[in-house]
Amino acid sequence: MVRDDKTMKALQQITCDTQDMIHGLCDAREGMNAKRTEWLAALEKIKRDVNEQTILIMGGFSAGKSSLINALVGENLLPTASSPCTSVTTEISFIRGGGHRGRIVEFNGNVIEKLDYGELVKTMLDDSNKGVFLQTRHVELFFDIEQLPDENQVLSNLEEMGTKIVDCPGYDSPYFAIEDITEEYMQKSNCIFWVSTAKQFGNANDVRRLSLIKKKAQRIIPVITMADLVGDTQREQIKEKFFEHLSVFFPVYKEPRFVSAHKWIEARGLRKQMDNTRGSMSGEERNKLREKLESLEMEAGFRQIIKDIMWGGQLGQCTDSKLKTALHDLSGLFKDMHKSC
Repeated sequence: MVRDDKTMKALQQITCDTQDMIHGLCDAREGMNAKRTEWLAALEKIKRDVNEQTILIMGGFSAGKSSLINALVGENLLPTASSPCTSVTTEISFIRGGGHRGRIVEFNGNVIEKLDYGELVKTMLDDSNKGVFLQTRHVELFFDIEQLPDENQVLSNLEEMGTKIVDCPGYDSPYFAIEDITEEYMQKSNCIFWVSTAKQFGNANDVRRLSLIKKKAQRIIPVITMADLVGDTQREQIKEKFFEHLSVFFPVYKEPRFVSAHKWIEARGLRKQMDNTRGSMSGEERNKLREKLESLEMEAGFRQIIKDIMWGGQLGQCTDSKLKTALHDLSGLFKDMHKSC
C-alpha cells in the first residue's frame, strides 16, 4: 500500500523536529559530540531511505528485462546472456561524473568494490564465479550519464531524483534466486514493471507470481517485450487475454505496453543520424526520415514506457514498508537518546 503526501509531510516534520532535538540535547550537555555525530548519521539514513524512489523490473527468466533497461540507457551495459549474474538482484543508479562503476554486496555485509566496470561485468558473466554469487545479496551498478552515447532528459531526471531501477532475477532462472530479497525490494518500490514475452504472458507461472505480487503492490505495469515479433492477430489475442483474465492484477494500468528494444535502438540511431546531417539534407529527405522515425518510435512503444518511468520515479510517496521501517528506526534512535539522558 502507498501512503499519501500527508504521511510524507508528517515524516519530514518528525525528522526535522528530531534533528532540532538532537542539537538541543547535545548543546545542553558536555561530551556529547560523538553521540551527536552518531545520531545525526542515523537520522540522515532514515530520511534517505524514506525519500528513495525505486522502480522494479520483474518477470520470468529471459523475458527481456535487461534488454529493456539497456535500450532505455542507450548502451548494452547490463549482461543479457544466461549467467549466474542474471539471478542476482541488480540495483542501477545514475550518476554524473566518475565513470561507470559498481560493487558486490554480500549477505554478511561485506562489500567487494569493483571500481572498474569492465572487470565487474567479466566477474558477473564468468560461470566459474557461481560461488561468489551464492554469497551475493545484490549488485550495485552506477551508470555515469556523461559517458553514455545519448544522454537524455529521462536519465538526467532519474539522476537528479536519485531514482533506482532494480533488475530482479527471473523467477524461473536455471541458476538460483533469492526470492526474499526480491520481496524486500517489492515492498518498498514505487512501481513495478512486469515484463513478459508474448509467449510467456499470462501462463500459469505468470498468474501465480502476479497473485503474490498483487498482495504487496498496486502499481504494476504490464509490459510485453519483443513486440516487433508480434503480429496484429497475436497482439489482439494478448489484449483479450489481458482484459478477460489478467487485468485484475493491474488495477491502475488497464492496458499492456507492447515494446521492442530492437526498434527503439534503431530509432535512436536514426535520430542521431538526422542530428549529424542536419545541414546537408534537403527538406524532402528530412521529412521522409522524420516520418520513418515517427513510425519506428511508435512501433518501439518506449514513449509510454518513459512516461511510466518518469511518473513512477516522481511519486514521492511512502509505502507501508518504508513507513514501518522509518518508525522502527526512529524508535530505536529515541531509545538511544533517552538512555543517554
